[in-house]
Amino acid sequence: MDRKAMKKMFLSNKMAVVCTVLILIIVIASLMAPLSPYDPDASNVAEKMQGISSTHILGTDDIGRELYMGDVSHCLLDLQQCAWQL
Repeated sequence: MDRKAMKKMFLSNKMAVVCTVLILIIVIASLMAPLSPYDPDASNVAEKMQGISSTHILGTDDIGRELYMGDVSHCLLDLQQCAWQL
């Protein structure tokens, strides 16, 4: 099977295209995590249990940590572990 046929078969599968785009978004967000001004482990009791806002994309937890940064930084750790396995 040549590349054109493989590309055509991949692009005809909508679920594969959507999943590939989602994985790329997660990887790009994870790689950009160190550029964020928020520390995923720093707690701020004054900002605990806040909901979704422009300053906290997914809100904060019960001790004031940014939930989005925690998720993204853990994805970055997972990507680094995957790279070590290669």
